[in-house]
This record gives sequence, structure tokens and C-alpha cells, in this order.
Amino acid sequence: MSKEIKPVLCVLTSNNVKGKSGQPTGYWLSELTEALKFLEKSGLQYALASVKGGEPPADPMSLSDEELKKPANVHFSTDEMFQHALKNTICIDDVDSSKYAAVFFPGGHGTMWDFSDSNGVQRVIREIYEAGGVVSAVCHGPSSLVNATLSDGSYLVAGKNVAAFTNSEEAAVQATNIVPFLLETALKNHGALHHAAPDWAKNVIVDGRLVTGQNPASAEGVGEEVAKIILNK
Repeated sequence: MSKEIKPVLCVLTSNNVKGKSGQPTGYWLSELTEALKFLEKSGLQYALASVKGGEPPADPMSLSDEELKKPANVHFSTDEMFQHALKNTICIDDVDSSKYAAVFFPGGHGTMWDFSDSNGVQRVIREIYEAGGVVSAVCHGPSSLVNATLSDGSYLVAGKNVAAFTNSEEAAVQATNIVPFLLETALKNHGALHHAAPDWAKNVIVDGRLVTGQNPASAEGVGEEVAKIILNK
């Protein structure tokens, strides 16, 4: 009898505004759905959580007509199980990390205001990683990794190869002076070996059980690499 494979926990931001700018934000829908579609295709189950629980805010720009036409968004728009899970996410503080094979953090600018300082986020990352699970994130999702530490107090990203939304891309979307910190710089400051591709190019970096992607174009690739690691264990 084959061993039961635990599901992947996907964690979304609960923050809906870009700080003092007042601009609306949230999670980026396709970064969630494109990774999930690959996980689903690989036969993996998933659960959805967020920093505060309940229904998290989607970035309005990720719900544009053009974005909603993306195949993964179309696919999940009629998936009743997904829609129910999205409206009723688990609060990260209530997550039992032992139930999951991996954790995945999609981006969206909202993450920059609530991922890095969340004790629940840091706990789940530490527990899943130290239990031999996979930790993954894409675009601004690696903000979850900035302050994540292991039980010995060291930063998880120290000495690890990572990708994340770059300082160049932040400048391109005119958010350099809006975000509370620059993600690329913050990761480097805590010892990460950051690898940048040209703006908006797919860039997925795998370092052991840490999988990170640079931008929305990298979401499916992150899902693919997470699935590979879980299924090849």
C-alpha cells in the first residue's frame, strides 16, 4: 500500500492596502492558481490559509479581465472546493503544520505588510522545514522568509540560493518608496544568495527543500518543483 502523501498548505496575505499610500492590494490570484493547478495535476491535495483567516483580499489588478482569462484562473473560477476554501481560509495561528508536506506562499504586494512579522508564518515555516518538508514562495511571497529562523536561531535563508521580486521590478511598478522594505535587499541582509533574472522573466531557484520564484511568470514553475520534491521523496 502506497504511503499517503500529505497536502500542500498555501498561505495568503490578509493585508488589503499598500501602507500609507492607501492603494488597494492583496494576494495575486494567478500566483496561487497557476501553482495550484500544477500541484493538482500531479495528484497533490492542498489547503488554504491566511494570516488572519477567513476570506483574504485579492489584489484588484489580479482580477482584471485579462488576468481572469488566464487558464488557471478560468479553471479554478468554477471549482467549488477551491472557492469554498478561499472564502474560509485557516488562520495561520491555528495551523497544525504536521498535517502538511509543504508550505507555499504566493505573492501580491499585500504580503509585504503582514508576512515578515507574522509569528504564525515563521512558526509554520520552521516546523515544516525542520520536519523534512518543502518551503516555497513566489514573487513577493518570499517576504515570508525574510525573518524566518530555524530552532538554532539562524535565518533559514542564510547561505541559501533564492529568487524573489527584484529591486529592479519594484522600481518598474513604481513601488520602491511605497513598500516597507525592498525584498531583494532584505533577503540579502539575512544571508540569502539572491539570483535575479531580467524583469518579468521566469526564474525558479531550488536549493534543497527551499523553492522560490521571482515573479508571476515563475508561479507554475514553483508548483512544478514543489511537486517533484514531494513525489520523489
